[in-house]
Amino acid sequence: MRLTREHFRFLSGAVQGLDLHALWDRYLYALGAADLRRIRSVTALLHDELGALARRAGRPEIAALLRRRSEPAVAAAPALTLDEFSATLPTDMHSEAELLTLWRDAQAENAIGPRAGQRRQRLIKRQLDALRWLETLAVASPHLNDPVSAWLDHQVARRLGTVGIESLGDLLRWIEIHGHHWYRRVPRVGAQGAARTVSWLVGHADSLGALPKHALVPRPQIDEGSLAPAPTVGVVPLERLRLPPALSGAQGTNRAEVHRRRTLATDDLEAVQAWLGQHPPTSHTWRAYRREAERFLLWAVFERGKALSSLDATDCTAFHGFLAAPGADWVSPRHVPRGSDRWRPLEAGLSAGSIVTAIAIVRSLCGWLVRQRYLDADPWQESSVIDRDIAPTVSSRSLHDSDWALLQQWLASRPPSLSADRLRALIAFACHTGLRESELAAARTSWLSVAPHADGRLTWTVQIGAKDDRASPRTVDLPDAMAAQLLKYLRATGDQEHELPRAVDRPVFAHRSDPGRALTPGRIYTLIKSALRRCADASESSDPTSAARLRRASTHWLRHTHAMHLAATGTSLGELQRRLGHRSPGSSAAYLCASVAEDRSKPPN
Repeated sequence: MRLTREHFRFLSGAVQGLDLHALWDRYLYALGAADLRRIRSVTALLHDELGALARRAGRPEIAALLRRRSEPAVAAAPALTLDEFSATLPTDMHSEAELLTLWRDAQAENAIGPRAGQRRQRLIKRQLDALRWLETLAVASPHLNDPVSAWLDHQVARRLGTVGIESLGDLLRWIEIHGHHWYRRVPRVGAQGAARTVSWLVGHADSLGALPKHALVPRPQIDEGSLAPAPTVGVVPLERLRLPPALSGAQGTNRAEVHRRRTLATDDLEAVQAWLGQHPPTSHTWRAYRREAERFLLWAVFERGKALSSLDATDCTAFHGFLAAPGADWVSPRHVPRGSDRWRPLEAGLSAGSIVTAIAIVRSLCGWLVRQRYLDADPWQESSVIDRDIAPTVSSRSLHDSDWALLQQWLASRPPSLSADRLRALIAFACHTGLRESELAAARTSWLSVAPHADGRLTWTVQIGAKDDRASPRTVDLPDAMAAQLLKYLRATGDQEHELPRAVDRPVFAHRSDPGRALTPGRIYTLIKSALRRCADASESSDPTSAARLRRASTHWLRHTHAMHLAATGTSLGELQRRLGHRSPGSSAAYLCASVAEDRSKPPN
């Protein structure tokens, strides 16, 4: 057992005869609720520990002294006069001489009380002196590396251990991360036990460190403004960041000329915040963009020692290495609150896929800053980092222009029929919209909209609703040729009298015998996969390379093809994410990286 000052305060009160339950609740509450059995057990254990300590120090008499129990003081009875004493006895029982003798004996017995009280006070003083001497030998302060079981009730320690809390430092971090209701994540630890634990930690803040305010009070009761720390120069979240003047980017070497700028940002932090301001705050996209921009800016200033607006291609290559293997000073445990001093921008080195996402987002940031004429040139443009990290499944699982041309020729050669019209419309619609199989099956004519222009042209769009957690609602433009092909197919299915297909809401791709019955995702996959395989068979002799790709292709390859086309035409990461309906920008990032790598692999003109 680790002996603390609280143990000695408890024993000091006990030897003075104070209420043991009150002493326990004041000093030893961290060991559990006060009940007589626990109090007696802990008291006996403390005497054993102190006795052993005294014997090791060569003072065995101290051990015996602490075991002695002083009798409670007996209050002396008030002195009685002879007449008062006589009234307490039966009448006419004693002679006057006998009565006087009895009265004197009673007076003598009454004098024993004060002498006993004096003896008791002397014993208490000796025991208190002994406790003070032992305290100088035994008292230790708790430290962060100490096991929880050395200081808290063994049952509580065992329950904390089930969630990985082994040391007091682990416990402090757990409370800091999970806040006031931290105990709800620990099996069989209730509010009262948690309150006792927190009170004990607060009482030892000198050696363990103070708990943050949100760990002591429920967050709704806290003024959020009081939690916001002052801006700081250092590795802190963006909302707390203050850049060193020399590295703020106000005089960055890659800054565009003042008269060309389209943004009011005066330094790199303001520029990053302006870029983030394009997205709804707290959205998934905004949080992902903030995370990567934050890492990039902090790394540039506090690791690379350069302003973001002074970085070059060499720095971009170094950033890739940093993401893969950050130093210990840049890493913190998972779920550390952003307001904590323990917060760091990374939890560990990133995986290859996460690095692709991070770099794509940072490239999007730098590209936007170039378009806003804040930066003069994109430092990523000449970096070779992306070539090593593209997601191979994206670039290798999309159709090349030659593949698409062969597929179009094969589809055009099909004999006229409703099935052929449906297949041509289905493949074209899938490739020009990038819809998933489930979305193709769910597509309805009510999703189609048309808007006339002043010159008489019509613009067709598809409004796609969110069908599951993976997809976001979005609107996709339809090329004129695609819209015409789709209308031709829809009218062939019996919608002849309507100029706008949405006049009658029904599935876009339906069974031939029942226009109101939509094709299932599985049936759509089978139709497209079969068409790709038959096209490959027909093209084997003329173009075996394209035939091999077509034979491996599937419905999702058409979605990849659509995304790669968007990336190749300069679509930004945000717009690409919107068009594809990705919840996370990381899913869209691979297409931009693959597009950059393909561009670099092409020979110069």
